[in-house]
Amino acid sequence: MAHIFFSYARKDNRLVDRLRDDLTAHGFDHWVDATDATVGTPSYQESVRQAIQGSRAVVWVVSPSSLASPSVRTEISIGEEHGCKIIPVWAEGEVWENCVPFGMGKRLYVDMRGARYDKGLRELINALNRQFLEGVGNLEAVAPLPQLAQPLRPSQDARDFPAPDHERLYRELAQPETTHERRREIGDLLALRGDTRVGVGVKDGIPEIAWVEVPGTNGAKVSFGKMGEFELQNFYLSTYLVTHAQFQAFVEADDGYHNLTWWKGFPDDFQPQRLREAQSTFANAPRDRLSWYQCVAFTRWLDARLRRAQRLPHDNFQVRLPTEWEWQWATQNGAEKRNYPWGDKWLEGRANSAEARLSRTTAVGMYPHGGAVCGALDMSGNLREWCLNDYKDYTDQTVHYELRKKVLRGGAFNLPAFDLRSTLRFVRYPADYGYSFGFRCAYSQNSSEHPALTAQMF
Repeated sequence: MAHIFFSYARKDNRLVDRLRDDLTAHGFDHWVDATDATVGTPSYQESVRQAIQGSRAVVWVVSPSSLASPSVRTEISIGEEHGCKIIPVWAEGEVWENCVPFGMGKRLYVDMRGARYDKGLRELINALNRQFLEGVGNLEAVAPLPQLAQPLRPSQDARDFPAPDHERLYRELAQPETTHERRREIGDLLALRGDTRVGVGVKDGIPEIAWVEVPGTNGAKVSFGKMGEFELQNFYLSTYLVTHAQFQAFVEADDGYHNLTWWKGFPDDFQPQRLREAQSTFANAPRDRLSWYQCVAFTRWLDARLRRAQRLPHDNFQVRLPTEWEWQWATQNGAEKRNYPWGDKWLEGRANSAEARLSRTTAVGMYPHGGAVCGALDMSGNLREWCLNDYKDYTDQTVHYELRKKVLRGGAFNLPAFDLRSTLRFVRYPADYGYSFGFRCAYSQNSSEHPALTAQMF
């Protein structure tokens, strides 16, 4: 009999349990994550991917809850790529069009709401018994699930997902016309299949950071408004925001999160600070809900790990958070003083902001055409980024025992274009964490420009 994959939101598990039992009684085998996979294990996402690849049909349990589930959308996309038949089963809701993504309201479906369950079950079983939708009831004309953007088509052997398919996704990202929704889907697909981009993951237990060089001011002092004038030496920024996988390496390392060395100088209540669960746990998503303390602790650990592995250019280089003026200099393309990484005017489709209406982060680097000239991505949008210095005393980069306000830059997915400008500052206490707070790393050579770096570290 056919192997069936259930794609559903957790709030619909009661109907899924009933449907699973009924289909089992009729001889159909199936895969349901609640019973066939262990959530939270390192292999969970790979288990989902393999289960979809091994299925001939995906039963898509449709409800208002599934509409809000990023995982459901990703599972449907993977099923499409691997040639699975997608069978929408309406579980809950008053209006069909309000339970499915925009553009899918004309989809045909099996109605299994409430008292309609028994009739819907017969339709579903008949469809499966007739070689998956070869002319039965209201499923007769079911077509492949439409996409909001250009769909990925299955290859001759879509059950294998080699590098060329990754490259096809990357090429799609490079097209400015690719929609926000499609960029979100591509990021989620890459996470489920294994994101191979350099700078996104972890290698040998150490976050693999892709660095870009930002030219300094060639010995001149440059005005940064109320912050004053600064001379910048050449420095380096991470291409991407620190990802969930990279921060998790810090959390899980024997010498990592719970090693008090990295929390030295912080208030006692934050040695270490309790870690909140991330909003998005995709491996390639930017790690959110982080405080300034947690970000500094990570950079201390990463500096030690890179130093031990001899992966820094020289002993007098140091990994840390970027200062505000470094962050702004990179974003505005130096003396050009751009309002946004791509230019002075806001251009739709260049960043994950409130205008994108995704209401969540995307994987890092999903807007390559919106990157800064230096090569750093997501400098506007996705998550706000912690900077090293104090809010009031701009030049102070030291760790203080008292709670002195710090700064975030860059805007986020939930903020409008106006708040994504290169000069805008957000102020928070260092212990604050938020679902739109993240960070990227910087490193440079120690000099008089950074007299407090040693104190920042220890």
